[in-house]
Amino acid sequence: MYTLFRSALLSYISKIYSQQAFKPWHLLLLSFIGAYGINLLIPRDLWVQDEMRYGEVVREMLQSGNWLVMHLNGYTYPDKPALYFWLVALMSKFVGQGEFAFRLLTFISTLIAGLGLYQLGNRLLGKNGGFLACLLFGSSLLTLIVGQIARMDMLLTASTVWAWFYLLEFDGSENRQYLVYYWAICALSVAIKGPIALLFTLLPGILWQIQTHSAKGILRLRPWYGLLAMVAMVSVWIIAVIQSGSGDYLAQIWHQQLVGRTINSWSHKQPIYFYGVLLPLLIMPWAVPIFSGFKQLWSEPDPVLRSIWLFVLVPLIAISLVSGKLFIYLQPLIPALCLGGAYALSKYFPQQKISAWLAWPPVIYSVGLAALLYMVSTRYLGANAHKGIGLSIGVGAIACVQIYATRLRFYRWLFASIGCTIVFSCLVFGGMVALLNPLFSARQLANTVNSLATPAQDVAVINVTRGILNYYAKRTFVELDVTKTHTWASQHHDAVMIIKTDDIPVAFGNTNISQRCDVMLPFTVELKEYYVLAKCKL
Repeated sequence: MYTLFRSALLSYISKIYSQQAFKPWHLLLLSFIGAYGINLLIPRDLWVQDEMRYGEVVREMLQSGNWLVMHLNGYTYPDKPALYFWLVALMSKFVGQGEFAFRLLTFISTLIAGLGLYQLGNRLLGKNGGFLACLLFGSSLLTLIVGQIARMDMLLTASTVWAWFYLLEFDGSENRQYLVYYWAICALSVAIKGPIALLFTLLPGILWQIQTHSAKGILRLRPWYGLLAMVAMVSVWIIAVIQSGSGDYLAQIWHQQLVGRTINSWSHKQPIYFYGVLLPLLIMPWAVPIFSGFKQLWSEPDPVLRSIWLFVLVPLIAISLVSGKLFIYLQPLIPALCLGGAYALSKYFPQQKISAWLAWPPVIYSVGLAALLYMVSTRYLGANAHKGIGLSIGVGAIACVQIYATRLRFYRWLFASIGCTIVFSCLVFGGMVALLNPLFSARQLANTVNSLATPAQDVAVINVTRGILNYYAKRTFVELDVTKTHTWASQHHDAVMIIKTDDIPVAFGNTNISQRCDVMLPFTVELKEYYVLAKCKL
């Protein structure tokens, strides 16, 4: 599959260069392929925690053939809607089950989001607006992270961009076809991420209609038809789940996810200002033009351009009020933020020399990341530290190129920034991630477990988050509370156990476990130390 993908890339690049007219979107596509597609060719495991958990959900879905109710380690999995997992499972039919299917779906989602932003930028800011917005989007730190991991947030980002685009097309033309597309994408976003997705798609759209057309603007959206269509779609799935005998699954979704995470989340619980503090870092190296653009948009008389403010501020406030927070949840806001940055950059003429406030933040950003990579390399990479240090030096070299680029005219500086982004992505998300892979992958631990236990033998995990170690073992585990471990192990002499080092004294008390178990192997996963215990006589 890697060979086929590489051949397709080379074929497309040669086709573009053979054309006489090199269009802006060609450069954009090549830059996205360089920053995101090349890293697809560098194998990487799914990492603990979320990636491994999502991988296990898909594995159990394909193994059981039950696509209606998802499972994780044999238990129902109500945390996320099914659409993303269905898409990965379908992708697996073509490219094979494994990490590549997840990462390929994320790459395709990134391209779809970029295409939508290109169209949206041209619609709002003129013919160069989409080009500039896409460049900022593809090279922002958060996009570089989310665009290369196994999560549904980039797919939600793509749906958010296209929902906004079709809403603006409807507002300008009154063509009901665009309104149908808008509601369909709103429904799709719910199927990707759950009702919280409407904070990015439907809520700002309704408020914008009120702002531009007064309260009657809501009626223009035909809300009853759209909401009824979404309810009907969800009802079909609910009825199918109930008929399958999994009604308790629906109760879990309501109590644990919709109510629990919103009001008092048990995971990722953060203060209300969490996103506001992180946001400037996550939009680097473009924080300065983005904030400048939004300052200028505040006094913009055109209500369509002012809608950029609305599509950032409303979802940001809404998700800040939700109890559970994770920096990745900000990804659907990045396209709108980049439109603000593109608005500021569009004031520059191609041959104009850029100012210091625009040129130097990317330099500082690269120097800071180079220092961070150096610290990570010396602390965590052990024998491979020299390779990590070499990559950090490479990122430092990017900073040197950016220093030279501060002397260039605007468009040359912009193209230099594209090149720096591509090299940076390959060094960090290709090279450094490959070096860190053994630290965050459970593959070696799983291989050891499978070598010690036959498929019929029990394997227990003690006080371990559900589903984070299953994927590479390709089996379900017995989940044990740490206080019940000793009793269970006494009754299952042939069992294999996975336990954190810190939990061993609590689980076995004064028992000298190293003398009671013939096998006691240490593993480090996600910077946490585990032991695999086998052949224990308790």
